[in-house]
Amino acid sequence: MALPLAEAASQKAEHDSPACTTKEFATGLLGHDKLFKDNSTYPESCICEKFGEERALVISYLEREILGVRAELREILGALEACDERTNKEYVSLKENEATTKLSALEDLLHRHWRVVRDARWMAQSPQPSMFFMNHYRALLRCPRATRRAPNGQDRSRYGSKDDSVPPSVTAIDSENLGQLERILAYKVGRQVSDYVWNPLKRVWIGLNTGEWDYSLPPDIDGRTVSLFAKTIACMLALSCLAVAIATLIIIGPQGDRMVVMPCFGIVFIALVLFLGPESLPMCQLIVSYYQTMVFSLRD
Repeated sequence: MALPLAEAASQKAEHDSPACTTKEFATGLLGHDKLFKDNSTYPESCICEKFGEERALVISYLEREILGVRAELREILGALEACDERTNKEYVSLKENEATTKLSALEDLLHRHWRVVRDARWMAQSPQPSMFFMNHYRALLRCPRATRRAPNGQDRSRYGSKDDSVPPSVTAIDSENLGQLERILAYKVGRQVSDYVWNPLKRVWIGLNTGEWDYSLPPDIDGRTVSLFAKTIACMLALSCLAVAIATLIIIGPQGDRMVVMPCFGIVFIALVLFLGPESLPMCQLIVSYYQTMVFSLRD
């Protein structure tokens, strides 16, 4: 959850870019065809505006309308309550029709308000673009065919330069859904792992099965490959951590020294789980259960 700054004077005001002409807009749409194709392949790089300010404005406007209709409806109901139906049937019928109209209008406004609030909540919870895909989007914005405009008509400088912080006003259509270790493998060492480990093994496997040893592999890094390597490394780290802890406790003789060492390894193991992310918790629980069984077997 983002916290607002305490002093309004320290906040930077955003200035809208100059108006986009029809020609610039058309040129931008035609010039960014590569961006659109890329977004269809990688929805994580499809950057959209949240329009949080505009949604808040619409919500406030609808609430004003709701309060106004409610006041008018209460006035009509008060008039009906004070009126004698036996002597003013025509007046009562007129007020009933007005009340029905106001109730219908109030229902429509409440539904619109609920829909806008729901969409605003969903948009506020939408995934934040990663720095990798934000830079990818920024690079595609600088297409030679396009003008200085983004496809939506905004000046492309609004989205910043490479490695600038991700603007809080934007979101992505889809989330990467990567854990901490998967993110490191994908963005830090993913290319090296793919070129020097995974692709050679894949070429050997394809060659043994098909006899084709000059098989060319796509340059993209497969997400399933990254996930497989991440799970393998996570298992190895968890196994190693518990193995070292148990071996150390076996080597250490005095009970007092063991009581000091156990919390230290516990902190290390908890830090490892936090680093690997919540998705690794079931695997770590399984490994802990396995080691518990092994320890009881060793005692026999």
